[in-house]
Parts: sequence; C-alpha cells; structure tokens
Amino acid sequence: MPCQFLLPALLLGAIALQVGCQDLNIAFDLPDLSTIIESEHGELQLEAYKAANNDRILQSDGTRKLSQLSWVSLGEPKLVRTKDRRNPSQEVVFDLKADRVSVQVSTLTAAHRKKLTETANKKHEVEVNDAQFVNVPLSHVDCRLEILDDDGRAFLLTGSAGNLHSFPLHVDFMAPKNSPERQMVESRLKNHTDELTVKCKFSANGKKVRSNALHISSQQVKNLGLVEKLFGPADQVSVTRQQLLDLSSELYSALSIVEEYEMPQFQFSEAFISGLLHETVLGAFSDVNLDEALTTLSRYATAFEQDLPADKIKKDLGSLYKVHGEGSRRHIVLDQAAYDSLSKRGSSSSSGSGGASFFGIFKLGGGRDSRGSSRDTVHSHQSLDDQLTELNSHQESDVRWAIEGDKVVPKSIRVAKMWKGGFNRTLRFSRVLREVTEAAFSRTFRMEVGNTEQVKTAWEQMQQQQQQQLQQYQQNIAAFTAQLKNTTEVMRSDFSALQIKINQIKRSSWALTEQEKNLIKEWEGAKFEEWKKKSVWVGERKGSILLHFVSDIGIYTMHHCSRLSD
Repeated sequence: MPCQFLLPALLLGAIALQVGCQDLNIAFDLPDLSTIIESEHGELQLEAYKAANNDRILQSDGTRKLSQLSWVSLGEPKLVRTKDRRNPSQEVVFDLKADRVSVQVSTLTAAHRKKLTETANKKHEVEVNDAQFVNVPLSHVDCRLEILDDDGRAFLLTGSAGNLHSFPLHVDFMAPKNSPERQMVESRLKNHTDELTVKCKFSANGKKVRSNALHISSQQVKNLGLVEKLFGPADQVSVTRQQLLDLSSELYSALSIVEEYEMPQFQFSEAFISGLLHETVLGAFSDVNLDEALTTLSRYATAFEQDLPADKIKKDLGSLYKVHGEGSRRHIVLDQAAYDSLSKRGSSSSSGSGGASFFGIFKLGGGRDSRGSSRDTVHSHQSLDDQLTELNSHQESDVRWAIEGDKVVPKSIRVAKMWKGGFNRTLRFSRVLREVTEAAFSRTFRMEVGNTEQVKTAWEQMQQQQQQQLQQYQQNIAAFTAQLKNTTEVMRSDFSALQIKINQIKRSSWALTEQEKNLIKEWEGAKFEEWKKKSVWVGERKGSILLHFVSDIGIYTMHHCSRLSD
C-alpha cells in the first residue's frame, strides 16, 4: 500500500505525491543531510534522511537517475495560527470544540526544502530540486499539553494526530467541557496564552506498546488510608459517584499518575472508578431512597464529621426547585439564588464534570451553564410529568426528584455498595496503563505558542500572490509615469535645441550636402509621430548634424546634437 506525502503548491493547495513505502525505504540510522537554520529562539539543526537507494544512484554514471533521489525530513515543527471559526478577523492557536481542544502543527516547509536542496547539491555535487524532499512517513504523532496552576498542581492533556498524510497535522486533545483540564486550558487562554507549550513525539515505522497497568497493593491501600477514609468502623458503606470522583482525584496526585502514566485526570477518573467498582462493590449504581442511603453513606469527603443530618439535607435540597403556575400552565423552575448559596456553603473540590457538588456527597445537574442561561428552567410548553422526567435525566446528577403539591422534593440518590474486604488484596486497574511508541525513527519537539507558523489556505495564498502582483504593477506604473514625464521634458528641450541648431546651420557659410539638405527638409516637414520612429546618423565632418533616436521604456527620445558650429 503506498505512502502518501503532500507537497505544497501555491495555487493548487496541496498536490498528493504517491511514493511506495518499499521504494522509499528510509535509512533512519544517521541523517544524510544536516544544516543550521535561524529560528526565533536561536539556531536549529535541520536534518534529512536519505532513501536507501540514494547511494546506488549517486555512484552510477550519468545524471538521468538523479531525479530518483529522495530524502525525508520533519523540518521544524511549529504550532500554526489559523482564523478563529467564531471570529474570522482573529487568529488563534487553540480551537476549543465541544469535547476537545485542537491545534495544527506544521512540519517541513518550502523554506526548509530550499535549504536542504542547497545542502544536498553542495554535499553530493548534484543538481536536485525541492520536490525531492518530502515529509517523514509518520506512523504516530503523540502530543501532551501540561499546565501548572497557581499552586503548582499539574494538569495534563494528551492528544494525537489522526490523519498523518495531511499537512499541517491536526492534533486533538480530549478535554470534555467542565473537566478540570478543560477549565485550566480556558483559564490560561484568557490570561497566559504565551505560557502554553505543546510537546509532540513524531515517530516513523513504529508501534504502540502497552506497559504494565496500575496495581495498588494492600500495603499501599493501608499507607494511603483508603479503608479508614471510606469505611470508618463499618464493614459496608454506600458511595455516590461524586465521592468516587473525589477519591480518584486524591489518588491521581498521590500515585503520580501524570508522571507515571501520562494520563489526564478525567480519563484516570473514569478508568479508576470502573476498576474500583469491579474490584470492591457489591452491586452496581442504583437509586436508593434518600433516608435509607444517608444512613449507610460513607463519610468520605463529606462536609460532616459525624452522622449526616438527613433532615437538613432534605430541607436544603427541597429549596432548589418549585412548581410555578401561570394561569393554566405549570412548570418547574430553578431557584438560582438558592442553588448558588447551597453550592457555596457545602461544595467540595471536585474533579467531575458539570453541576455543583453539595455537602461533598453528590452532584446536581443544572445551575447556569457557561452562557449564563438557566438550563433547568424547564420549558413551560411541556407537561409537568415530562418536565420532571427531563429534570431526572441529567446524567451528571446523583439526585432523583418527585413532585409533592407545588414543591419539588428529593426522593432518592444513586449509590453503590462497597465492602471492606475488597481492599484486603491487590487492586488491579486494567484501564489505567501507559502506552509507549517503539519506532525506528523518533523525535520530540517542544512547540511554544509564542513561536508559531502562519499557514494559509490555497485560496489565501492565491489572493496574497494576486495582491503582490497588483502592488508590483502599481509600482511599475508609478515608475513608468515618472520616467515618461522626465522623458517628455527632455524631448521638448532637445527638439527646441535641435531646431535652433538647424537654423544656425542653414545660415552657416558651410555648404551642406544634398543628403543633409533633404534630411533637414524632411525633419521640418514631417510629423513628430512619424519622425520619432526613425533612427538616423548623419555626417562625420565639422558642422554636420547628429540625429540619433533610441528606445527607452517604449518611448523614443532624441539625444543632443553634436559637432555643430554657430
């Protein structure tokens, strides 16, 4: 199956150049070409690797096969500035999408090809062209974006390039909305964009190799104090998904997951909860009556040290929603003030996505989204039952509600039951693992937002070329107009002087030849438009006339008369 490389073309966008993988067969052991180029942050060593048959071609006689020489290079990978999809007048590096953050990466550019061509011609004493240098046939491009908050905590996003045959490369970092990583990226883009750095590993002829999955031994469980935190004196407890999210957040830091597994926190949380439930729970998550659930609920990460005040919790939750009537219409509305007040008084630091965490126990869907609209003000055209169904359908919410008169009250919460005995053995998390790429060729580059490349589309390139041509045309017209004005003035002056000289010659005592007399008569009687087309040289003796017309930017001008006596 052929490998595909793209060569940029100014007017045609990108031209696909098909090169057989077996024919290319790159020798990655040592760069064949190496040269220094200037970059914004100092000097950079630009490298190119030769195809295996280059040596045979160079050693053969004749130059017909020189066009078969080929090299591959990464160039100098840089982040690309593109037009903002929401505001085309602005340029951005990071494109925020629904569940991901995307960047583009440029690699081998036309300037790099030109520099490598010069290096190859000089080293091998041949004449090759830029088209013989193509991008490295990549098998993997793995990137990471690591951000430190003001407290020094690391937030990691990992991404990869999907289409490795289209340039610039498009790299997607998974970052669901409201995840801690997404929130940190958005914060940095508002205030400290230039501090962001993307680190990418480019590999060719490589494959993914999985390292050992995460194991937590019973001794580690004891050292981390997980049993005491979760169970206290009880043998069984109920836990909400929010509590497990808080637990995963704690272990994410304690087990150095960023450094050891290079896994974003939101991905670790999903994998950890899945593995923990598989290893230690007595049953899957289910809706349990609120009173019953609160009596067995774990105290881990809650806002209460002793027994949970069930009455207070039910009362506070019962203040969040109410049934509002307008004529014959009834609809459920959210009391945003109560929501905000409750979330501030009893929220925990959570790594979950969406909604607020109450009492460190559970999460509620709703509140105001990033656009400031109340998502849980349910549309009044729906029936009350449909509105309640919609309210209870929020996936991120642990609470289920019921309607009692004009009140919306909490009835149950989703919990899972865990048993202490499940922690007396090594816990295995098969989904928490690290993947590494083993490859014949591998290079890692750090790309800073402050050092970006501006890559234009084919249409933008054509528009730019036309604009440059128009500017050059306007400059030529201006120069032509100035020279024409000067030439006209010179012509007028020369013709006036010539007429004077001719009159002087006619009054002169020297006799003119018939040729000279005829020429003077012809000049005096001819139209300027006809005469200026002629180029004439007359006479070599004293008192002769020199009439010499030459071409200058398309205008015929006359040089001065010489050797004329008064």
